[in-house]
Amino acid sequence: MPGIAEHERQQEVLRLLETDGRVSVSDLTDRFGISAVTARKDLESLERRHLLRRVRGGAVRSHGADEGAFEMRLRHRADAKRSIARAAAALVQDGDAIALDGSTTCYYMALELRERRSLIVVTNGLRAADVLSESDSITVVLPGGTVRRSSWSLVGDFGDALTSRGQLQHGFFGLRSLSVQGGLMELSAEETTAKVRMVAACTYVHGLFDSSKIGRFSLHSFVRASRVSSLFTDDSASDQLVADWKEIGVPISRVPSRGGRRLMASRNVIAVDLGAESGRVMVARFDGSRLTFEVAHRFPNGARTVGAALRWDLALLWENIRDGIARAATMVDSVDGIGVDSWGVDYGYLDAAGRLLEDPVSHRDDRTRGMIDTAIGMVGRERLYDSTGIQLNDINTIYQLLGERQTAAGRRRQDEAALLLLVPDILNNLLCGATVTEFTIASTTGAYDMANRKWATGLLDDLGIPTHFLPEVVDAGTDLGPLLPSAGDFPSLAGARVIAPGCHDTASAVAGVPFADPAAAYISSGTWSLVGVETQRPVITPATRAANLANEGGVAGTIRLLSNCTGLWLLQECRREWRAAGHDLGYFGAGYFGAAEPIGQRGEPRPPGFSAARRHAGADRRVLPADRAGGAGRHRGDCPMCTGKPRAQLPADRRGHRDGRRPASAADPHRRRRVVERAAEPPHRGRGRHPGVRRADRGDRVRERFGAAGRAGGAVRAGADA
Repeated sequence: MPGIAEHERQQEVLRLLETDGRVSVSDLTDRFGISAVTARKDLESLERRHLLRRVRGGAVRSHGADEGAFEMRLRHRADAKRSIARAAAALVQDGDAIALDGSTTCYYMALELRERRSLIVVTNGLRAADVLSESDSITVVLPGGTVRRSSWSLVGDFGDALTSRGQLQHGFFGLRSLSVQGGLMELSAEETTAKVRMVAACTYVHGLFDSSKIGRFSLHSFVRASRVSSLFTDDSASDQLVADWKEIGVPISRVPSRGGRRLMASRNVIAVDLGAESGRVMVARFDGSRLTFEVAHRFPNGARTVGAALRWDLALLWENIRDGIARAATMVDSVDGIGVDSWGVDYGYLDAAGRLLEDPVSHRDDRTRGMIDTAIGMVGRERLYDSTGIQLNDINTIYQLLGERQTAAGRRRQDEAALLLLVPDILNNLLCGATVTEFTIASTTGAYDMANRKWATGLLDDLGIPTHFLPEVVDAGTDLGPLLPSAGDFPSLAGARVIAPGCHDTASAVAGVPFADPAAAYISSGTWSLVGVETQRPVITPATRAANLANEGGVAGTIRLLSNCTGLWLLQECRREWRAAGHDLGYFGAGYFGAAEPIGQRGEPRPPGFSAARRHAGADRRVLPADRAGGAGRHRGDCPMCTGKPRAQLPADRRGHRDGRRPASAADPHRRRRVVERAAEPPHRGRGRHPGVRRADRGDRVRERFGAAGRAGGAVRAGADA
């Protein structure tokens, strides 16, 4: 098979592994006419996706290869398969009884059928069954058999499961290959047996296939050509193929790869979504009327200690992004655009030659400790807030910059820097060479004047922070330029443009919220949680200053009036610790243990020491501050959240506070007094509660804490109407 594309070659490698269990480099070089280096690169690429396991001289199947093989087929020529599925679904009416096999095209057809009413679907496809079972008006019947993981289908002889049950109106079947002489064919004997049983129960039999199946080799026929009612394929099928089947009375519908009712031009874009704990690269497809998403690559992220600083590993992040783009490029025929969003506030410096001076420092590094107090001492709290409209939070870029000014090395670095770019801006620079920042991500810095839409250079001057390196600010939707070959050299990427979305991840998330009610609010939860509303202009008033609310930029020039508070960071750090100890709990498992019983120690997750001394647990086995509210010292790991034991099974001296004190209850007047006192403190010195606080007590605290914010809400509405 010399000359076939890389994706086709790798798919064939997976097929060989499925049948033989092992492949060798020498076999691949002979079969495909490629060099040994290219063969090894193919195997390494498949191993990175956990589709096989490398061994000396070749590769063998991995435990995850079966599922990966299905996912890989699902992505192959996905646009064509969706169009074929949509055309075939038009044959199905409400109330019909039909059969779908376990092919990837029939999976896409199942997605098209979810809105049908009173439908009965017999399927051996587990993925299709899962999709259809979400509808209350569709009855799904699984005929039995043995699970074949490579196709996620039930195979083998169903016995009499489908006999004497009446006829199904239509049966839809994917196929490995076809011919007028052999009919519709498969490679696997087990798949063939299952399809023969299903075909026998159908009045009309329809074959669904993309044009890559034409001329392929197969072994077993599951239906003869004269029994086929119609065929659906894409518009790449030849006229000769159509004529051959038409001669025996079988019509072939050739469907445009991007068919369907269109409201506007179709688009394929790649979305890179980065968080402080993980990242993902997705393919977003818009067919002219509907938007769908598919994850191409998901990967972990996290800062690590380098010398005395906590830094992001930009090289690893870029490697994962490029890997994700490469995978996404094989999932569609062409890519129109690429966009990146990420967490806010963190930045890096470029020199005059456009080189990144060093990896960006994490906002959880210690260098911002005390910088809010320093800034207040220099210009005052009111000036800090009123000049920007951003809440006083020591993670903000402005306090990171001020922290740098406290050391000679930091001052020298700032003076030598030619350009400051935030994290998504750095990645856009790598993608296309752009040297600008986008409005929503710039707004997170605490150095941007939200009322006048410009950098707050006067404030920065008074704080002694240079302004020569501040970049131009552009709006979301700006075309930043063509994708550079260094970011991805695939035919489908030839015309791709890099577009600035809402580069702050929360801005992009809020852009998708259907604000049908002008008074609607949102909660966006990740490492940080953001709670807020969307307004048309900044709301910078004494009330919002007292509540320490942030006016962050939104897509299309809107403002996200919000409060930034600790989100899943505590749970993420617990999982990091548990993973290092050999316990890899997912969020569901960790949440189960955390909710099982109240934990003894109570305290806010944002006092000084959590928000400023925020080293990742894996970097320095953090010691919590001993003087924080609720008690403390080093976490011993003996609470129910860590042991998984109900509180009643722990020794009596380990059920409450570790210092032996009785946990305060909601009725404790001393505790209630502490709640009221803390509610008056500004949120950047935030106090919160331990997850063990009872729900009723939590409600009291929310009312106490946001009393001022409630009054601010009136100011928000007045400001929006003005």
